[in-house]
Amino acid sequence: MNKLFQLEHERRENVLVVKLPPGTTLLPREKPPPKPKPATKWSEFAKTKGIKPRKKDKLVWDEAMKEWVPSYGYKRAAVEKQKNWVVEIPDNKDPNVDYIAKMKADKKERIAKNEYQRLRNIARNSKVKAKAALPPVPNPDKLHLSNAIQLAKKSTASVGKFAQKIKDETRVKVRGPKRKFQPNLADLRTERDTQLKVLAEIAKAALPPVPNPDKLHLSNAIKLAKKSTASVGKFAQKIKDETRVKVRGPKRKFQPNLADLRTETDAQLKVLAEMGKKKPKMDVKKAANKVIYEE
Repeated sequence: MNKLFQLEHERRENVLVVKLPPGTTLLPREKPPPKPKPATKWSEFAKTKGIKPRKKDKLVWDEAMKEWVPSYGYKRAAVEKQKNWVVEIPDNKDPNVDYIAKMKADKKERIAKNEYQRLRNIARNSKVKAKAALPPVPNPDKLHLSNAIQLAKKSTASVGKFAQKIKDETRVKVRGPKRKFQPNLADLRTERDTQLKVLAEIAKAALPPVPNPDKLHLSNAIKLAKKSTASVGKFAQKIKDETRVKVRGPKRKFQPNLADLRTETDAQLKVLAEMGKKKPKMDVKKAANKVIYEE
């Protein structure tokens, strides 16, 4: 602090001002310098016409209220409401029109217009000149223009199906992507390889991968793949070095030959009950008529 007062100093408006020496070390900026603000349409027009910006006064004298009122900002809305509580209608205007509502509508329209111009300036300044995807053609003919139109239409989401037609445009059929179909008649080996690939993909999705598969894992996988066929692996082709595994069918449950009397009686009663359910009910009237007719 003492070194500061040892420097050259002077007093300005009752304030002591010290003249600092020139800097010795240049410090870098923390952030890049701000870019110049893009010019608006009005600023460009004012520059060409030589119109200089003029600062608007904060307070203006109002002849109707006979006092100084703010021209913008704080308390401006209250002043407008107090000033325009009644509107004088000239003789040459329609007295049935609500001029207070008209003033409010005009103000909203001015606000919307200013917002539209602000957004338009932002859009105009944000336009970036990009290079064309294709090099320009010096003398484009009808073929070049037609190809350019078709290329632009194909770049849409519908691949040009719902694109709007241009005047005097020749209709060109929009071709979709080509699909490759397998022949209906192929050799047995190709068909077998295709089906084995499908089965391998199904087996991969059905079973989790084993980190280190051993012989038992491979044997189980082969057996599972064979069982998934229509013949349950009975007519499946044998793989090289495959250990033959007996294909087991579903187990059947047999009743013991020697059982206690009560169990056997219950089983026979169940069979008789099932047979009684399936037997149709006898019509007594019809049977009596049949006996009378036979006698």
